[in-house]
Amino acid sequence: MKHLYNKIQPFVHVIIILSAMFYHGCAMYYSRIMTRDEVYANPVEVGWVKLMDSSEVLFNGGVTINNLSAGVTGVTADGAETYIPGEKIKELQTALPDAVLFDKEKVGDLKEIHLKNNISVRPDDSGFAYDAHTGRLSCRTEDGKPFSSQAESVAKYFTELPDTVSIERFFADTTISVKSVLMKPVNLVLTFNEPGAGRLPAGDMAMGYTTAGDLVTIPMDQIAFFIKMEGSAAGVAGNVGIVLGVLVVIAIIDLMTNMDADIKLDLQLK
Repeated sequence: MKHLYNKIQPFVHVIIILSAMFYHGCAMYYSRIMTRDEVYANPVEVGWVKLMDSSEVLFNGGVTINNLSAGVTGVTADGAETYIPGEKIKELQTALPDAVLFDKEKVGDLKEIHLKNNISVRPDDSGFAYDAHTGRLSCRTEDGKPFSSQAESVAKYFTELPDTVSIERFFADTTISVKSVLMKPVNLVLTFNEPGAGRLPAGDMAMGYTTAGDLVTIPMDQIAFFIKMEGSAAGVAGNVGIVLGVLVVIAIIDLMTNMDADIKLDLQLK
């Protein structure tokens, strides 16, 4: 029996210590509701939030509080979580026309082109022109600026313009879906994954990365509680005390086991 115990003795010690520290560790932390003042003063201490709809969001590293203007938000085609403030929105696009193949004989029919860097170019009433010798498309844009580019720099050609909606109507009618946004000042086109862009009203927002690594933006008025995880003041000292106490118990167990084995051996010798 003593021989068997000596073999498993190290494993028994480890299991006893880890078990004690685990059960003690469970009591080392607790959560409490933060006041709004605490959140604004130390937003990085927010561990998770409970929303008005009873759902919960867990954060990794707290949040930041930002005052944002009304705008749109969503996941773009490249997988990025994006927020676009209203003042940077030139056009909300609800339906996109089909792209057409380039035909140098029908360049005059083009209403819009998208460059490979997602910049939109729309000509004024004179339309586009194509120079077969240089292979360049040119026009004066609807903003009155001269434009010229090699045709191979163009990703998409359109003979129709997208359907659009005003930001006021978009916020008023929640059945409307926005597929893409034309942004000021360079006419950058951002296309959103389904279900399209979402509405973000003006106000203070809690922004942060979740434990899953996703960047989220939540209006403050949609959050019921901010929760902070706090540790016991005696956490470290408590663990040290637990380990020392367990070591004493282990020593006693070892001593009694050895004594028991020695007594049995003495009895057998007699």
